[in-house]
Amino acid sequence: MSKNTTGDDVATTNRRTFVRAAAWSALGVVTLAGCRTGQPVLVDFGDRSRHFLPSDYPAIFNRWTRHARFVSANEGTVIEMWGTLKSWEFREAYVERYAETYALSGDEKSALMASELKKSRAVYEFHLTVQTSDYRSNDLEKRDSAWRLSLVDGTGDELFPSEVEFLRLPIPYEETFFPEKTSFSRAYTATFEHEKPDQGSAFGGAATGELTLRVRGPLGGVELTWQSK
Repeated sequence: MSKNTTGDDVATTNRRTFVRAAAWSALGVVTLAGCRTGQPVLVDFGDRSRHFLPSDYPAIFNRWTRHARFVSANEGTVIEMWGTLKSWEFREAYVERYAETYALSGDEKSALMASELKKSRAVYEFHLTVQTSDYRSNDLEKRDSAWRLSLVDGTGDELFPSEVEFLRLPIPYEETFFPEKTSFSRAYTATFEHEKPDQGSAFGGAATGELTLRVRGPLGGVELTWQSK
């Protein structure tokens, strides 16, 4: 099982990644998407307001994005995945950047902020960018996919997604908000409801101090982990 990677191996898959990173440097944060230091990036799962500026978005995006890949001796890189946990902190920074990008009115921005806060309290939502050695197996959204997604909390309790959606997003939007996307990858949204009565006892989730997104298949898999401060 691969651990979250660090440093330069994040941004070598496609020239577009470097172009986007250069564009982001104009916002005041010179970093490649998903770059990490040697230490775990600790996060705050709380929903207090931080009052971000639009220029804060790249740093917040990196704080909430994890990267991992599984390499097989026979198959090479079986799966490589970038995952962004759309926490309240991430959503707040996203709304600021989105509102500036699309010149939202004050009322439109307030409505979007309220909607994002409501979502953050109801579901755990992840934006995923995935590459596989065989492009045909990059099908996380299908019911008969060989991949199995789950969310594991700090106590080991496991939750399964209520929805996995394949995304077709405009390239300029991806370049601005999710720049790890390349022509070799596919984007998804994976949604997990906070409460799933049909799955037994309540899922502790972020309150346990840790969330791990787990993707498993016959040839291997990856795990992305977020730990609280």
